[in-house]
Amino acid sequence: MSGARHRPGRGAGRGLLLLAALLASLALTSCGYSRRLLPIQCQEGFGFIDQRGQVVIKPAFPQALPFSEGRAAFSDGEKWGYIDTAGRTEVSPTFDWAGSYREGRAPVRMADRFGYVDLAGELAVEGRYELADEFREGRAVVRRDGRYGYIDTGGTEVVEARYLWAGRFSEGLAMVLGEDCFGYIDPGGEMLLRLPMPSMPTLPSGMQEKAPDEEEEALPDVEEWQALLDYRIFSEGLVPFEEEGRVGFIDREGRRVIEASFDAAEPFHEGMAAVKLGNKWGYIDKGGGTVIEPAFQQGGAFSEGLAPVKQDGIWGYIDRGGKTVIVPAFDSADSFHQGLAMVAIGESWGYIDKRGSYLWVPTGPGTPFQVRSPSRLPLYLMDAALLVCLALLCWGLVSYSLLLADLGKGRGERVLEAFLRRYHTSRRMERIRKGPFVLNEHLERLERNGRAYLCLTAAFLALLWLPNLAFLALTGRGMFNYLVFHRNLFPGDDWLYVALGTLVLSALAAFLVIQRLLLASLLRYLNRPVPDGGDDCAETPSAGRA
Repeated sequence: MSGARHRPGRGAGRGLLLLAALLASLALTSCGYSRRLLPIQCQEGFGFIDQRGQVVIKPAFPQALPFSEGRAAFSDGEKWGYIDTAGRTEVSPTFDWAGSYREGRAPVRMADRFGYVDLAGELAVEGRYELADEFREGRAVVRRDGRYGYIDTGGTEVVEARYLWAGRFSEGLAMVLGEDCFGYIDPGGEMLLRLPMPSMPTLPSGMQEKAPDEEEEALPDVEEWQALLDYRIFSEGLVPFEEEGRVGFIDREGRRVIEASFDAAEPFHEGMAAVKLGNKWGYIDKGGGTVIEPAFQQGGAFSEGLAPVKQDGIWGYIDRGGKTVIVPAFDSADSFHQGLAMVAIGESWGYIDKRGSYLWVPTGPGTPFQVRSPSRLPLYLMDAALLVCLALLCWGLVSYSLLLADLGKGRGERVLEAFLRRYHTSRRMERIRKGPFVLNEHLERLERNGRAYLCLTAAFLALLWLPNLAFLALTGRGMFNYLVFHRNLFPGDDWLYVALGTLVLSALAAFLVIQRLLLASLLRYLNRPVPDGGDDCAETPSAGRA
């Protein structure tokens, strides 16, 4: 039978190469991940957990701030320094206060003056300011001689400290208040959007100008001051403005997009903004239309499809349709970030996921520390199930590659040739030829052209490979999500979800085992001895009857 023959071993090499590339891609993706650590507080002090709720750095610090750019500020009780994600001290405690890193710089206080340090802890900007904020969009708010201005990461004062108040940059603009001006400036200090002077009672505490003859008080708490700097920042191209005691929204050119008809308003997030009418808060879209009717005592910003809201004095979460997703049960609640949100009950605080399940049960200064790992066994079961499925899949892919190489040696051609000879001399073949399906033409064409056999083989292998490649992609993606989020594939502390996930993976594993057994049977069939004498096949009783 003349036909193009496949080179021995070539299919196996391609299959193994493809498998190696897929696994290497998964490994590189996983290695590029940097885990997120979350602060906790117990009786022993502050520590950090990962996104599985496992303790990475045991509580031991009197004070600590969240991680940012691989560093977290901590206090030893007297001075502040920085640790890395392994809990090692990167910058020794030498500062009177230390803030979080942004854009490679962190504000620190030395005696009564603020400066900035780099990631190595070296002084990058000399301590000459009364207050200093984190960097945002290449600029940081600083206060010098009772007035506010901006510096760049090199310490150059790009906007002179002459304002009574200055906010953070957002979307290229920052709000400033001067003695005779109010509006938004660009990073160079040019006033791009001038607004009418606001009434002082509407400004947040700390923005009011102090009388010249009033004695200067002690330095304000820097963290409380920083919390005020996001007052009326641009978000999604819009910013709240006030007119005659009512609040609306304007764009970067000062055009009124939403008329001033609300008692209060927060910036837009995910296309929705919290607004206040009377004593209730609701949500509007960018067209000013009401999306969620005012029914809450207070409303937070939407993040990842959920927003914290306050009802009857306690906080819960709603979705974009206004439906309660997490029943109110907290004294305070933050927005979600990467699937987790910080919540507090009394003086204790912890973390929940989007189903309302605790990643870390709230703890506080009066809670003794104890290792919490109720979900460790389910996580190990999920690890084992994923690894078994991946191993079975690798086994199947290698087997298919070996099958392709084996068929390329010509043994499959001899089997097909004997198969065709049998059916050409059988009564069944005669019935097929006379039937509605004219298969004899295809069989004769297959006899004449051996390349069609290779095409059929390729189609057969493609049907086997495609589902497995899809499963490999899904499994790889699932494993990556599991490695990164540690609980987003199937929550480890919920046995129902773990059981469901294990059942699905077990079903897939059974499918792979059955497929492998069928493949082994096919290999045995192709490798069985085939008689060389085609005449013997032709001298069958059925041939005589034909």
